[in-house]
Amino acid sequence: MFDIAEKLTGELNQYSKVIYVDDAFPWKELVYGKYGNQERFLLSSDAKEAELYRMYEFSDRFVVLSESEQYGSIWNYVRSGIMTPEEALELLIGA
Repeated sequence: MFDIAEKLTGELNQYSKVIYVDDAFPWKELVYGKYGNQERFLLSSDAKEAELYRMYEFSDRFVVLSESEQYGSIWNYVRSGIMTPEEALELLIGA
């Protein structure tokens, strides 16, 4: 049986960042348009990987993009108009 933690570890060894994009994330198309073709990033919608966020939250190499309050509130700045979605993504992903 393949362990999801092993899968994520392998992905982190292969890519500079693993970006989990929640299916309900409102700026999903923007993320895939901007980062989907870059070989150094892996975009994932595997919900099991998101469950491992707490193991990797100390690292800037595993990013979760979700509307859930569990994953931070930078999107509150976007919803209130203080920041654009592009600015928020650049801060979170750094590329």
